[in-house]
Amino acid sequence: LKDSVMNTTQTNAVLYKLAKAEGLSYDEAEWNELKTTLDTVVTNMNSMEKTGERAFYETYYVTKDEVLEADKINMTATAYRDHVKEGIDATDDEISAYYGDASNQSAIEEIQKVTIAHILIKSDDTMTDEERTAAKELAEDILERAKAGEDFGAMAAEYSEDGGSNTNNGEYTITRSENFVTEFMDWTFADDREPGDMDIVETSYGYHVMKLVSVQGFEEMKDSIKDLVINDKYNTEIGRILSDNAVEWTVDEELYNSIDVTYG
Repeated sequence: LKDSVMNTTQTNAVLYKLAKAEGLSYDEAEWNELKTTLDTVVTNMNSMEKTGERAFYETYYVTKDEVLEADKINMTATAYRDHVKEGIDATDDEISAYYGDASNQSAIEEIQKVTIAHILIKSDDTMTDEERTAAKELAEDILERAKAGEDFGAMAAEYSEDGGSNTNNGEYTITRSENFVTEFMDWTFADDREPGDMDIVETSYGYHVMKLVSVQGFEEMKDSIKDLVINDKYNTEIGRILSDNAVEWTVDEELYNSIDVTYG
């Protein structure tokens, strides 16, 4: 953590200097909002024993003014980062190349959206064996009817006990980062999964009659992939800028090593 804070501080100091040279500055309205918040914090720390300023320093080992000055630097550095990123674009060829590069597959999969439909028939440990058997049999019957061509959305409205999707054809549009139960996600994002696939998945909620409706293709993902390309180019450019403007830092090793980082 100390190394991370030190690196961030040094980076922001370099970017702050470059921002000033470009005539860039922090967002004054945002800084004033921070100042108002800190003023309130300090005021609320006032007591009979000590002033708010003293209590603030003893709690955070830094004064309010030092925090505000540091944030001017950090916010100005952010303004420079934004300035650099605004000057970066991605061509169609670059976007296509990124999409076709196997090394980018995991990044693409993280943003790729799929539409999944399900019909939940609840089943849990509070139910009798007969009730759980009936729930499973109903799920199996619905699956067979869906495979035979019966309207999945209509059956979701009639049978599904998931109030979050049963009025929307049983559908969710999700990415791999969603917080659905493991079995649900594993089935949806299986390597060999294709639109139109249907099956039953059992989870702690019960039986899910699953149907993969659609998977985003290249054209639908193009804007999101463009953002990935721009981010890569931005990171490369910031790295080059920092390298070209490298500064030799002098660190008081004794003081640095004496800093004890505690959590809680």
